[in-house]
Amino acid sequence: MKSTDRSNHYKIFIKGKLDERWLRWFEGLEVTSSPDNETIIYGEFDQSALHGVFNRIRDLGLELISVQQQDSDSEKMKIGKDIAMSHFQIPQDLFHEQGYKRIDGIDHFYRIVGTGEPFVFLHGGPGMWHDELVPSFFEFAKDHQCIYYDQRGNGKSLMEKIDATNFTTDLLVDDLEAIRKEFGLEEVNIIGHSWGGLLGMYYASKYPQNMKRLILVDPAPSNTELLIKSYENMMARFSEADWNHLQAIYESEPYLAGDPDAHNEAMRLSEGVTFFNEQAREEYFKIAVFDETTAKNAVAINGPARSMKLNITVQDQLSNITCPTLIVQGKEDFIVIEAAELTHSLIGNSKLIYIANSGHYPFMEAPNEFFTTLNTFIEEIR
Repeated sequence: MKSTDRSNHYKIFIKGKLDERWLRWFEGLEVTSSPDNETIIYGEFDQSALHGVFNRIRDLGLELISVQQQDSDSEKMKIGKDIAMSHFQIPQDLFHEQGYKRIDGIDHFYRIVGTGEPFVFLHGGPGMWHDELVPSFFEFAKDHQCIYYDQRGNGKSLMEKIDATNFTTDLLVDDLEAIRKEFGLEEVNIIGHSWGGLLGMYYASKYPQNMKRLILVDPAPSNTELLIKSYENMMARFSEADWNHLQAIYESEPYLAGDPDAHNEAMRLSEGVTFFNEQAREEYFKIAVFDETTAKNAVAINGPARSMKLNITVQDQLSNITCPTLIVQGKEDFIVIEAAELTHSLIGNSKLIYIANSGHYPFMEAPNEFFTTLNTFIEEIR
């Protein structure tokens, strides 16, 4: 299963014991059983070979639990079953499940935390992943089922190839609709942050009949003009030295090769200015940490994502959204106030709440006010 492309060592966990007659399907790989009724397949794969194994698992009707990418000289896991390697620990009293869902030929990484009424979370970016949201919503997960997934081309989700033909807004919306069906949600509650808020608008305007509630947290603007204005606002927060340093990282060979250290250094600069609360900013950098998979995905989607941002078309469809909608905006966010006000004016059944002393991440920067606002809205819509 080796190739001339760069390969990594993986452990693949499958639910149940593998029938001996199927072992030939995984010839050349180490196959063992665990005490908790799981089959573990271990081997060295490049991305193409890894997808080939996923296809065999699917063809056999087996259930994929999780995948662990490991350094060849250590047991450090970059994707996997060990929750700690996501740089946070799920509280033991919360239900937790994670794995992959194959949708449109793409393996979407998902995580479920908590029990109760389900809410689907849409992370920011493009180029980020769901880890940035999870710890802030542990308390919320005590009474609600939080369904997170890494959007195609983002985070821990796996695609054989990413380009402008298979990374589009329409396909991301289709994926979300497939996620809704995959998890058996007749009506869906969406919590979308930043870019995820914009994706939520696209989805809710196309599938208004499927929506129960829409919660937009510092959403990206509904048109490109206001997005550019917001980025100009963000750029003004940089010192000249930091801005030049960030551009140099973006153009560097390590960054373009998907080196995690380069991406983490860039993120400290690029995301740092989006926070108003310094303590929350430092906590964020402990949670959102690029590894090889997430960094390479960020590089691959950069071009298509830029094209999507320069062609935002949802504004004219926002009147289609009829579900109760909450827009939460940090008062100190780099996204201009006009963007939130425009979205509010175009979604009929919406309310707009500003959170003081907060930038782009109010659920981290002002959690008491944010969750009071969120829970009040949910209670009003039963």
